[in-house]
Amino acid sequence: MALGVRAARAGIARFARACFYVTAALGAVFLVLKGFEYRDDIAKHLVPGPGFAIAQRGAEIFWTLYWLMTLIHAVHVLIGIGAVLRLPIAGRDRDWLTRSPAVEVTGLYWHFVDAIWVILFPLLYLGGRA
Repeated sequence: MALGVRAARAGIARFARACFYVTAALGAVFLVLKGFEYRDDIAKHLVPGPGFAIAQRGAEIFWTLYWLMTLIHAVHVLIGIGAVLRLPIAGRDRDWLTRSPAVEVTGLYWHFVDAIWVILFPLLYLGGRA
């Protein structure tokens, strides 16, 4: 995404469009992998509520927070993919792509969502491993 924004600002529209497509594709790969993880969690009855698989105190609270935070993040990644895909489509006109503030704003949104994952990953996946 950062390369795409820089390329757009430098007037290298074709490379910028390619970067935006790659960014959207990698975002989609992330969502597919999360989908496999969700499927496994559901199969193991790790969804809070009746039939929850772990009897340990506090586990259901953790899993509730896990589902809420990762699902909200996934929705924002999906929104980001749509916003990123909008850039090369609307940016068929080279001048729009190299001058529109939408490129910079979309880049900021994408990096914000990415930075949230940098916080969620250690918070949810690395805790208790030390």
